[in-house]
Amino acid sequence: FALGTKGYVVAGRGTGSAMAKDLWSYDTTTNTWLKKADLPGVARCGAAAFSANNKCFLVGGAAVDNVLADVWEYRPASGSWTLRSAYSGNGRIGAAGFALGGTAYVCGGEKGSLRNDVWEFDPATGTWAQKADFGGTARKYATGFAIGTKGYVVGGYDTAPSKELWQYSASANTWTRK
Repeated sequence: FALGTKGYVVAGRGTGSAMAKDLWSYDTTTNTWLKKADLPGVARCGAAAFSANNKCFLVGGAAVDNVLADVWEYRPASGSWTLRSAYSGNGRIGAAGFALGGTAYVCGGEKGSLRNDVWEFDPATGTWAQKADFGGTARKYATGFAIGTKGYVVGGYDTAPSKELWQYSASANTWTRK
């Protein structure tokens, strides 16, 4: 995820089945990496991440023996992590995340089967609301990002790697293939 002039990398998979929970920030102005406070929760891979309201969020993912539904908030200004209300879409691995203004969205992923549901997260209240299902096939490991007032989900994997690009309009609650 990105916030201001910094990009952040958190958690993931290391060698073999080893999971990580470290957080690193990349400063684009100085071209340097800096180690930050580790995620207090369990090590994981395949989590959705996004930034909203000057905070960064990590949703779900998979631990060595469990698919997770927790939501962690990171505040770069203080370097602190806070556990937030659980993800209403149940545990997920490989979901896409993006934020539009102060609201965030988590789309798809997998838990037992591939999913195409979309959930809206209000960071101010910690509440989740289900939105219109993703317009493409259910998939995992897609990439989510936002430009202006639109959210985008690209790629991922259903029965094969996808090259599709989908655009989400929050005001209309609709998906359009691009």
